[in-house]
Amino acid sequence: MNKTRNGDVLLSKFLTNMLPTNKLLHRFNIVSSPNCDFCVHAEETISHILFHCPRYRDPRLQLLKEIQNLNLRLLLLNCLLRYIPPKPVTFGQECQGQAESA
Repeated sequence: MNKTRNGDVLLSKFLTNMLPTNKLLHRFNIVSSPNCDFCVHAEETISHILFHCPRYRDPRLQLLKEIQNLNLRLLLLNCLLRYIPPKPVTFGQECQGQAESA
């Protein structure tokens, strides 16, 4: 499976709440406990992994940093685009100039 396909599968599982967390695996009797292997007393859910589990602290901080950088780049792009004056174009405008010179 290539990287794009892996990402698509992961995103699909995330969006359908089917990532193989201990809570989900426990529901299907695949693991003995729904709790996080790292935290022990908290259920391992997608929310727990993304926002609370200390095991994923560093990747979570890296993700937040990337999101902040992306937001900053989008904000800068948006500011720059405000200074580009809109150029109204009507349908067939380019063709009219060619027809007149022919």
